[in-house]
Amino acid sequence: MARYLTDTDTDTGIQALATEAGLRERLGGCGALGLAAAFTLAATAALNTLVALATFLLVQVEFEDPRLAGLDSVGPFQTLGAVTWLGWLFVGLTATALPGSWTRSAAAGGLLLTIALPPVAAVAG
Repeated sequence: MARYLTDTDTDTGIQALATEAGLRERLGGCGALGLAAAFTLAATAALNTLVALATFLLVQVEFEDPRLAGLDSVGPFQTLGAVTWLGWLFVGLTATALPGSWTRSAAAGGLLLTIALPPVAAVAG
């Protein structure tokens, strides 16, 4: 059933319709009929968001001069979190350039880095 836009529709309504139609077209093109079929799209969006966050935090936080923040530096970085951000950037690179098995292994490594970071930071002080 098609819905036609009228003069009373707002920009937000138009954007919502466009997003809904875009997602329906994207999922329908893959033969997706249910929620389980949307997992690949959700995983791609999650990985892209994670890589963008890792890039932002690495550039905005870790590459700042530690003396300005009054922190002890960890090599050229401010915190141990830089190792985790670099790990997730590596996952993003493997997702674009290498087969799925490599990407799954890299994602497992990134997850292990993320889980291991708080205990290691507590021990390191």
